[in-house]
Amino acid sequence: DAQFRTNLGFVNPNAQTVNATVKVYDDRQLQVGQFSLQLAPYEFTQFPIASDQGVKNLSPDHPFSLDIEVPQGQWLISYASFIDSASNDPVYIAAVRESELTLPDYRNGVIPGVGHVGEWRSDITIYNPDTQSVVVDLAYYDQTGAKVAETKNVLIHQREFLQYKDFLKQGVLGNVADSIGMLRVTVPDSVPAARFPLTFARTYNDKGNGKTFGQGIAGFAAARANVKPGHPALVAGVRSNSKYYTNVGIINVS
Repeated sequence: DAQFRTNLGFVNPNAQTVNATVKVYDDRQLQVGQFSLQLAPYEFTQFPIASDQGVKNLSPDHPFSLDIEVPQGQWLISYASFIDSASNDPVYIAAVRESELTLPDYRNGVIPGVGHVGEWRSDITIYNPDTQSVVVDLAYYDQTGAKVAETKNVLIHQREFLQYKDFLKQGVLGNVADSIGMLRVTVPDSVPAARFPLTFARTYNDKGNGKTFGQGIAGFAAARANVKPGHPALVAGVRSNSKYYTNVGIINVS
């Protein structure tokens, strides 16, 4: 739309050429475009989603989704870069294997490092990839680990994006004091679902004149935390100099 654009990125980590097909769906899950591309061995490419790829009729201010497929025996690394057109500030969105969303681990999802503090705020997106409606329970925990707000039985229709702008001030969780914390998104055990919701946040600072800066925060399955006994996590390429500094976030999901 006028404020945001999306680039699609691919890395081919293979020694052979890989072919990919990209299908584009609007927020009603109608297919509005499709295109193919070929990546040479070890090629990296990033390009904007636009009408010259056969992507038409995208509704302004509405989300859309991309389905990326490769032939049997081939594989790629893919992502999206969601960019503020005024500030050119990018938000990285990693692709997720749809097959993983069928695993019971994803019944309970977590979005870390979100909330509202001063001029910093978080927009939340929850996507229901299933072909039937689902209800979710939302619980917000502040930085001390205390559960300070919750709401139950939030309905998300099939293939629907549920979006909360500045979610802590939207009223869906009631009156919550400024804080930074964790949002837990749970499909109750009594609710059947073939695929469980996919979660995402954008935490940002409004700079005025339509300019913002911030970061994308991917949700994850609470049962699949990335630091486990015998499985340490590695954060590579961090910096500390006159231009860059690195914050490290750790959240206890147990």
